[in-house]
Amino acid sequence: MHRTLGTSLLGLALLAVGSCSTLSQSAPTPKGWFLNLTPASDTGVAAQVLIHENGHQWMVMVTVQGLEPNSRHTAHVRDGSCAGAILYPLDGFVADATGAGHSETDLDATPDATWWIQVDSTEGPSDQWVAWGQVLAD
Repeated sequence: MHRTLGTSLLGLALLAVGSCSTLSQSAPTPKGWFLNLTPASDTGVAAQVLIHENGHQWMVMVTVQGLEPNSRHTAHVRDGSCAGAILYPLDGFVADATGAGHSETDLDATPDATWWIQVDSTEGPSDQWVAWGQVLAD
């Protein structure tokens, strides 16, 4: 099921150019959020996040396309902006031969509007982002 959902998310790419202060579009559902992340300029990256209830936790699923093949990446939930403090590290991932990557992380925290999802350009601490966006809660 995870592969099918990840593959479906791959087809929902939104290619837009924005800045850190740009708010992402978020579609709240009764049990979660879907948002397209804003790519860094000229990267050709498209990324989506699905956050949904998973028992007593929240699963954060990140899907990215357009990465360098076989490259390693990290992702984070940041506080208040794409440059805010890291609240929660998300599971890292390796892009496949086509440049697509996927991460799934269960968190014991409830998403809110202070959450920003950030995908780094490389594995490990980085100030270079490939995509980011704000989780807009109702």
